[in-house]
Amino acid sequence: LALEELIKSSELVVTGEGKLDKLSLMGKAPVKIASLCKKLNTKVIGVFGQISDELDISKTDFDLVIDASENQSSDLKSVNFQKRIGPSRLHAAGIKVGSYAESISK
Repeated sequence: LALEELIKSSELVVTGEGKLDKLSLMGKAPVKIASLCKKLNTKVIGVFGQISDELDISKTDFDLVIDASENQSSDLKSVNFQKRIGPSRLHAAGIKVGSYAESISK
């Protein structure tokens, strides 16, 4: 109930996790939050370290989905994985969030 009140009082919610995939659609928190935001008519952005190629993002309730990796098919055990989701990628994701927030507040 407290979460609903927080969402109702917000113009925009930002949520995310390491990977958006079919398992996410089966009830992980970011997808549940996006559904609740849609129900409450609040914009929601999902920021993910990786997005599964087999997932149809248009079937989610996110208003905007940001892939914070350089590419969508990364090996979690790869040495380069940390580089791909490092500060510069998160900074770029933050800029996208800020741009979207500005566009809905006008």
